[in-house]
Amino acid sequence: MIKRGFVLTNAMIQAEQDEALFNEALDYLTQYKLEFIEFYTDEIRAERYGKAIKDRGYEPLFLTALDQKRNADCRICSEDESQRVRSVDFTKRSIEKAISSGAKRTLFMSGAYPNDYLKEVICMNAVEKSMRELSEFAGSDIKLMLEPCDRSVDICQLLGPSMQVFTLMKKLSLPNIGLTMDVSHITELFEDPIEAIRLCKPYCDHIHIANCAMDPESELFGDKHPLFGIDKGCYSEDDSYRMYQEIIALYSNDNLYISLEMISHGALPMPFLTSVIDNVPWFFKG
Repeated sequence: MIKRGFVLTNAMIQAEQDEALFNEALDYLTQYKLEFIEFYTDEIRAERYGKAIKDRGYEPLFLTALDQKRNADCRICSEDESQRVRSVDFTKRSIEKAISSGAKRTLFMSGAYPNDYLKEVICMNAVEKSMRELSEFAGSDIKLMLEPCDRSVDICQLLGPSMQVFTLMKKLSLPNIGLTMDVSHITELFEDPIEAIRLCKPYCDHIHIANCAMDPESELFGDKHPLFGIDKGCYSEDDSYRMYQEIIALYSNDNLYISLEMISHGALPMPFLTSVIDNVPWFFKG
């Protein structure tokens, strides 16, 4: 079964804290064919946001990765054991928030690449240990979705290259940890998105369709998830549709969560939401 979703609070950052705006956006989206909503908020609002999503017939999917990204000390791959332990404890608290929202899935990241290839093996051992601990903590309450990122462009995470991630997932073989593959992140790893997804498919049932700009002269250079077809961007509107079709064909006999991720970068919330829908109407209208 193919389920389509939307990363709502990335498209309108203000909705992380503005509950009225969050609900307005959810109401607006009910006219379109979506099955799940990805979101981020604080502990105060998490349960209410999750309920608001479910009340409209959607499945909530929480973004623990944003908690990790916004905490400079959080690095579950750290070669320093005390930092690794603090990072795992911090990530556990975010997972608890995800569970309180009613989400059955939450995205997480590995932590920053050490910028020293001599430390990479140590960091790989650390992230493996952390993932086992997080898996045990989550149990059957929620599925943890590792999101690989770029190594050298913007987010600069330890876990990124598709062969590295495939090998780690095969080694761990943890039933409650899967992969979220992001087209933009794969591009920033200088890999072919479809081939990377094909390789990691045994562990990946969640994909983000997203654009990026790899030209350093672009103000949207890096992992900023702009609209498709922007000047100096990697993918046109037609490219996005072609990738979507190829991914759907690849998963034709399997379950897949596939969502659209775009970031507003200060644009007015509701106008930007309508511009996203106008950019890729085929995704929302089915």
